[in-house]
Amino acid sequence: MNTFNKPVVVVIPARGGSKRIPRKNVRAFDGVTLIERAIKVAQGCRSVTKVCIDTDDQEVAEIAMACGAEVPFLRECTTADDVPVSMTTSRFIERLYPDSKTADGPTVVQLMANCPFRTVEDVERLIGLWCDNEEKFSSLISCFSPLFCNPSWFKGLSAEQELRQPKLLACDLSGDDQMVLPSGAIWISSSRNLTKTRDFWAGKVFGAAIPWVSAIDIDVHEEFAVAEYISRGLGIVDS
Repeated sequence: MNTFNKPVVVVIPARGGSKRIPRKNVRAFDGVTLIERAIKVAQGCRSVTKVCIDTDDQEVAEIAMACGAEVPFLRECTTADDVPVSMTTSRFIERLYPDSKTADGPTVVQLMANCPFRTVEDVERLIGLWCDNEEKFSSLISCFSPLFCNPSWFKGLSAEQELRQPKLLACDLSGDDQMVLPSGAIWISSSRNLTKTRDFWAGKVFGAAIPWVSAIDIDVHEEFAVAEYISRGLGIVDS
């Protein structure tokens, strides 16, 4: 049951025209499509009051509705290409909730379908963190500590094969700071802030750590193969 003051709405963006992995969102991962996995996690969260799919694709919509998710409308063709996902989610919320720009609007939880290891516990914990910190931050974005390498070691490699220090990483960190990588697994904001800025990254962002496995997202075929290998090796996803 939702014990928060506002409704908590999960939006799962899932367009049909994935370029790097065609039809990625309806591709089976260990026997279950990525979109179904994301829906199942959202539905398992007691604090979530509504699970919606933002899609431009009829097949995605049919799979989602068969799983019990809501597809109130199909995304317009003009927003179905390479528009940033924050923008499409904000437009979806603005269309779905007339009061989205007010303080009475819902809390928006964006779950990307390409994160098959994200758990109900991950989502519930980050929703709780957001509710505790909403007054101090504009949004929350999941992040993780890299397992195989430290980002502070990264260098640039020029066309002439010269190693260089990347300017973006040449920053000062305090003694308590750590290097982390953001993950698309769980992004949260108020509908008022999201529809105003149309960007989860705008303003002061709360970085919420999740396990590295939960943070894995799949964008290319190689990542899909690695994720399947991890799943079989660790036994963390049921077939």
